[in-house]
Amino acid sequence: MTSFEPQDIAREAPRIILQGDAQAAQDIVCTQFGDRDARLPENLVLFNTPYLDQSRIVPMVDAIFAGADKVFVTYPHLARASARIGRYGFSFPQWRYLAQNFNEKSILEKYGMKRLRRDNDVRDASLPDPQRDEFGPGFVWQSGGWYVEYRRAYVLAANEEAALLIRNNSYFFGRDRLPNAAYVAQGRFSPEELQAFDLPDLEKFTRWQDVLSNPSLVQQAQKILDYLDIFEMRMTQWMMGSGRRHLLEFMQYKLLGNAPTQ
Repeated sequence: MTSFEPQDIAREAPRIILQGDAQAAQDIVCTQFGDRDARLPENLVLFNTPYLDQSRIVPMVDAIFAGADKVFVTYPHLARASARIGRYGFSFPQWRYLAQNFNEKSILEKYGMKRLRRDNDVRDASLPDPQRDEFGPGFVWQSGGWYVEYRRAYVLAANEEAALLIRNNSYFFGRDRLPNAAYVAQGRFSPEELQAFDLPDLEKFTRWQDVLSNPSLVQQAQKILDYLDIFEMRMTQWMMGSGRRHLLEFMQYKLLGNAPTQ
């Protein structure tokens, strides 16, 4: 490709990953042109490209992360975590319909998540979508010391040791709501603190591209990503099993032309 602008990379990324074009993935991530922070979401997604061996992962990690550890074992761990963060950053469309109300509750709520209403949900109710929302609605799950929140502008997950926030990196909504693609913080955060999240709270977090300033954050992020993967899988299994009737009811609701409700 001749352009390294983020939107151009976003258009090319599905082809690169599906075709396993490891050379193209490396070329894009390692290029010196343009704003690296601006294209970080796309660069992280490209770590999902098949056939990325050590010879490609090392320069890709070095291009993104300052102070990368030269011990090779760090590289695959960081690359795998980055790939998953990249995937989550572009995965928000899969929750779009699950968050829509029908028969008084959304599928997320029927699954067991609790809907939150906060002052920074909406930026200006008189504006059309997507300008009307600030961070948008959020749905929370808490169990066994774990906290998971799906919110329109981000997904936020935490345990008793750390928290991980991944921005919605869509160009339709979310890209401009937070300054960076992902953040991680060490320490214990109460549910009340997490639910009161606003921009000043980012001071407690480390940008993902700076994560090697405290390498233990990578391990913490991996644990949280493991839990997010399991949480997502269990929800999918529920929709295919005991929650299937709710999914079918929602599909019928939409087929009748009903508009989403807040």
